[in-house]
Amino acid sequence: MMLTAEDEAIQAGRRGEVGRRALEMQVATGEFFGAGRMVRVTTWTLSSTARSATPRRLSGRAWASTWPATEGQKFWRTSPVPFSNLRLLGQGAENNAEKNIDGSVPDGLFYPYGKNSHSGKNMPTENEVVTNLRRRLPELLPTLRVAVERPTRDAPWDLVLKVQSAGKTRRLLCEVKSVGEPRYLAQAITSLTLAARKDPRIYPVVVAPYISPEGQRLCREAGVGYLDLTGNVFLRFDGILVDRLSGQPPPRGKARLRRLFAPKSSRIVRVLLEQPGTEWTLAGLAEEAAISLRTAHLVVNALEDKAFVEKRRGAIRLQKPGDLLDLWAQNYSLERHLQHIFYTFVRNPSQLAAKLTAHAVSHREAVGLTLHSGAAFVAPFVRSPDVYAYFVGDRERLVKSLDLRPVESGGTVHLLEPYDEGVFYRVQTIRGVRVVCNTQLYLDLINYPARGREQAEVIRRRKLGY
Repeated sequence: MMLTAEDEAIQAGRRGEVGRRALEMQVATGEFFGAGRMVRVTTWTLSSTARSATPRRLSGRAWASTWPATEGQKFWRTSPVPFSNLRLLGQGAENNAEKNIDGSVPDGLFYPYGKNSHSGKNMPTENEVVTNLRRRLPELLPTLRVAVERPTRDAPWDLVLKVQSAGKTRRLLCEVKSVGEPRYLAQAITSLTLAARKDPRIYPVVVAPYISPEGQRLCREAGVGYLDLTGNVFLRFDGILVDRLSGQPPPRGKARLRRLFAPKSSRIVRVLLEQPGTEWTLAGLAEEAAISLRTAHLVVNALEDKAFVEKRRGAIRLQKPGDLLDLWAQNYSLERHLQHIFYTFVRNPSQLAAKLTAHAVSHREAVGLTLHSGAAFVAPFVRSPDVYAYFVGDRERLVKSLDLRPVESGGTVHLLEPYDEGVFYRVQTIRGVRVVCNTQLYLDLINYPARGREQAEVIRRRKLGY
């Protein structure tokens, strides 16, 4: 009988099958025996104890060990991979640990309050948020008379604000969250909305240290107010409107966005946007994006925090692709790609593009047209004499073959050396010419000064559809 990993873990924990020696496992994915039965699991750090931690070979892609797991540990099921991806850390093995499987994604990269936020070390408690809010209320709501009421012990909310304005009194029910990302706000919004329906005299408000733009939009759409300690405020009731933006988000928030759209991480985003209706497993998504399982896990969790993906029973599905594309476009720069400029005697851009593709294909090199030269084959709208193409290969051989002349400026051929080869994901071949995927075309065009936004909107309307 095949049991789920979670069921097996709970049963083993209840049976008390624990030993003396601590065992820590860094696991990518694999098949194991738990309490004598086959269990397929995937997890990142599994801490438990075991009488024996010696793995036994079952087959080329399955290993067994007699470790039991304790109740409450979480597992994710996926397909197995070879044992080379496993790390057993017992006594004296700490120095052999592979602490960073993917060098491009250090530990704790996507956690809202640093690398220890998953353990709660750097995350402010809700009591600390309430204390700081009480102290800063005059600053956050200077035009309103606000008094703080203590909620009853059985009340589902954390704070009640009594607001007086223009002779009217309104009670604001506040749910406090330590993190202001949509994933953490959704539950609070649901409970507050239900409470407001039962009593129209109250107004629901979410409070957090910082509420991200995505979280702010979620609150507004649900008709819920919000307050955060950086100064973002939105309240709307009884003819009163308080709508204030504090300005720039905290530096850590900016860094998290940059990391989310970093070279390796952005491959996950590109895959999701290119196939918005597809349901993925974590292993399948990592394989499609050609990145490590660990990196995929971190990126998907970060996207889930911002409510861009939904995870149900191991299935990962993209939500709000348009909003995710907009966020990426705000944090994307074409200038990050190294550019080499050349002059050519070929006057027809389409002919040059065909020659460029033919040369790359014959030498098994990566190429993909972009900007207006690429859009001309996908959804033509703006004409341009220039040819822009991502290229990875022997550039000197290409220059000699196509008789290109290097220039400092004024050239019509621009070879872009990509900062990550993810730009070649799902390259399209149209009339014998290779063009980057529509998502990459949009990103490159949207902030391009020479009518790039116009062409980008045409790509989005005709090809992306979100």
